[in-house]
Amino acid sequence: MGTYTVSFFGQDETDGYGTAEERLRKIIKFLINSKEYVEFLVDRESEFNIFASNIIHNMASSPYIGNKTRVIMFPYTADEYGGDENIFPEFFDETEISEILCSEYLKASPRIRDHDIVDRSDLVVCYVTHGGEAYDVLQYAAKRNKNAVNIADSENYEKFIAFIIGSYRI
Repeated sequence: MGTYTVSFFGQDETDGYGTAEERLRKIIKFLINSKEYVEFLVDRESEFNIFASNIIHNMASSPYIGNKTRVIMFPYTADEYGGDENIFPEFFDETEISEILCSEYLKASPRIRDHDIVDRSDLVVCYVTHGGEAYDVLQYAAKRNKNAVNIADSENYEKFIAFIIGSYRI
């Protein structure tokens, strides 16, 4: 089965939820309808990622849509995280901690986890309006030649939509 992996990264301040929601819904709907199997990778560390998780949950929770897996990615083991990594079973099909993180310095874990997620992804969906962790992820995705879209940037988003509708390549 051909799995298409999509990851989400964003900032805590998400202006214009209406626009962001509309853009996310369009991308998610396209992926669910056009890909054999979609794996959505998210974390719960930013307002945007929580927002994206909720949209994925609402759009992909139908029992008739069986071509997706929703995976929550943790930067720490349960003990280091301060809780149980299985605390979101209603929103996610799986929880995961990157194998790479087990041997790394704890403070570096989120950055290493982000790079690991990008490396696994066929598409990186971001909400970036200024510098910071999500901006760094977007730059890393570009350096790794990953398909990436910044839904906060109207021009970037419109080019991306024209590309996917025109080619069905992603």
